[in-house]
Amino acid sequence: MRKHILFFFITTVMLGITGCAKNQRPIALSINVSQAIMPQEVTTENLIAKGINLLNESKYEDAKVTFEKAISMDKSNKDAYIEIKNKYIEKQRLDDACHFLKLSISNNIDTEYMKEQLSDIESQFEITKIDVRVFQSEAYELPRKIKAKINNEEKEVDVIWENNSVDTNKLGTTKYQGVIETYGRRTELKLTVKKLGDKKITVLASNIYKQDGIWYIECDDIEFFRNYANGPNDMSASIEAKKDGKTASCDWYIRNTNKNIQTFIIDPDAALYICQHWLEIDYDNAAIVKKVSLNQFESLNINMTRYICYLYLDNNVVTKLVEQYTP
Repeated sequence: MRKHILFFFITTVMLGITGCAKNQRPIALSINVSQAIMPQEVTTENLIAKGINLLNESKYEDAKVTFEKAISMDKSNKDAYIEIKNKYIEKQRLDDACHFLKLSISNNIDTEYMKEQLSDIESQFEITKIDVRVFQSEAYELPRKIKAKINNEEKEVDVIWENNSVDTNKLGTTKYQGVIETYGRRTELKLTVKKLGDKKITVLASNIYKQDGIWYIECDDIEFFRNYANGPNDMSASIEAKKDGKTASCDWYIRNTNKNIQTFIIDPDAALYICQHWLEIDYDNAAIVKKVSLNQFESLNINMTRYICYLYLDNNVVTKLVEQYTP
């Protein structure tokens, strides 16, 4: 009996296996699945092609990274450097073209030829020129960052100057040469030191305004006195106010010596030293003045009506304005 049962079981299993074999069909893989199983080989050529596509799509940073990966796979491939350089030149991105030529030189790839190519491109670079005008004895430092045209786009870049020493005591023009380090471009700053003017007056400004591109200040002459200006026993404001039959308020006093309103032109390069409270910074030190240009002053939209200022004049043109803080 057991033999019959065992024979029946073995026969059933064999028939099942045979039936499956007869009905089995081949499984077809889709194209996508085949590609997933067998990924495309990453080669220098494939990466360069990908970088060119990114370059055409204006994805410049991604393109640069991809080209650098292509170079890293075969640093001795001269044709790869040349192809990448040519593609950048087609896009008028000369600084990026120079980058890959410098990379080829650092990797000792036909250095003489690559240096010639690099020199040819760099000869097309324009020198970034900057024109600065300050007044005599004004503090000035050469900028660490400047705006320059890189790869046909304006960028803020770091600059290294050949000579950082600036002397504004001497009138005249001095040229300073610098290099935009990352890109190897040259820059030139022309600094002109102008006469500040020997005349200084104290005024009460009634209006500062711009008309037909020229800045003006309307004001009247005053004398300004402060208590404690020269020490704890200095009561100048109280004494002078008493002479006029008045009382000094807030420890300062104004004597209006000329009520006729005067109008002065402000030099376009004039420096304005205004109290920090106008800039909404550091209210605890509001009396400290900060230098601003006329363009900055205009953007602040300040109404300096009835404010005390010291004016420096050269031929009756304001070369410097310093606001006097009054609590």
